[in-house]
Amino acid sequence: MREMLVAGRESLARYTGTLFALFLVQLVLAMAVVFAMARVLAAAFAHLPYFDRAVDGDLAGWVYILRNHREVMAATGWLGGGAVLLWLVLSWFLTAGSISVLSERPEGRAATARCFGAAGASSFLPLVRLSILSAPAYLIVAMALGVGLDAVSPRLQYALSLPLLLGWLAVGAGPALLLLLVLWTITDYARAELVLRRDSHELSVIAAYARAIAFVLRRPMTLLHTGLGWLLVLAITLGYMLASHDHPMVGTGGAITLLIVRQGVVLLRLAVHFAILGGQVAATRARPLPSTAEPGRRPATEA
Repeated sequence: MREMLVAGRESLARYTGTLFALFLVQLVLAMAVVFAMARVLAAAFAHLPYFDRAVDGDLAGWVYILRNHREVMAATGWLGGGAVLLWLVLSWFLTAGSISVLSERPEGRAATARCFGAAGASSFLPLVRLSILSAPAYLIVAMALGVGLDAVSPRLQYALSLPLLLGWLAVGAGPALLLLLVLWTITDYARAELVLRRDSHELSVIAAYARAIAFVLRRPMTLLHTGLGWLLVLAITLGYMLASHDHPMVGTGGAITLLIVRQGVVLLRLAVHFAILGGQVAATRARPLPSTAEPGRRPATEA
């Protein structure tokens, strides 16, 4: 655990530029979506005074818009959904490049860019196949979430305070979240091995996933390491929610302020993920190489 945490801290200190490059990609995508949504909303509501009142915080204006202009809200929803899918595709490339940089530790911006791009291009399709392979496991998470929430639904109906409601939600969703932590950790280590061993043609996606399962289950410390990252992300999110509570940001100035604050929160959460990835890469590098000896042939160390 100490070695993984130190590796994560060193990754942030050494490759801060790579972190900001990842953040810049996210920011450009977010701004493109914001601009597209703004154009849709302006074309539909620029001539309607009640939209101005809604933007200024009039709840009745928002209710009227949502009730009578559902097709506009659906259009903005499709824009957001498309952005999420695009970010998912980009994440395969960006994750592969980040893992390669944190593993090979190139010196200089040019060498870092070459290392990032080469790994992103060569490992893109294996990471896509890994995502497809691991997708059915998340159906189990969805089933566990449904069963857990159904078990506590009577308690949720009669919760008299927000802390009590959140507490019962945590109880109902807890088993599903723990299972999700295990699955995400396994997938993270499988990604790291696929990128680090991309020159080993004998290592298939299935073999990498199976080795990651065995590695994570034999070393629960890997789950604790990823869980610490989850807790830090949760703490950052809750801190943002508490700071913004009872401080409505309305109007143009409020929208700009909210955008800046939100991007700061995104940068902090991205830094946590980057540090956790650095620790996972360090743990993967310490693992022994997969055996590629042919059947009936002794390894070279035994010969």
